Amino acid sequence: MGRAFPDRVDMIGTLIADGDKVFITFLLTGTNTQSLFGIPASHGPVGAWEVGVMTFNGDDWDLGWWFGDDHGMLSQVGGSPEYFAVE
Repeated sequence: MGRAFPDRVDMIGTLIADGDKVFITFLLTGTNTQSLFGIPASHGPVGAWEVGVMTFNGDDWDLGWWFGDDHGMLSQVGGSPEYFAVE
């Protein structure tokens, strides 16, 4: 995804730490300059919220899960309804 948004910026919305777990929401923004999942570059701005859940072992990052608004992001770069169809 880095190549599709070379000017990507992640702006933190919420950051909560509890014991060995960290929860984060962030807004991914950037300009779509290369194809993304087979969809040609739109050369336009994109913004999508994402959520991360991480666990730490002391100071070491142990595990991480990331959940994003993929439908919203792909819609902004020109993904057609057929692209999202489940067969």
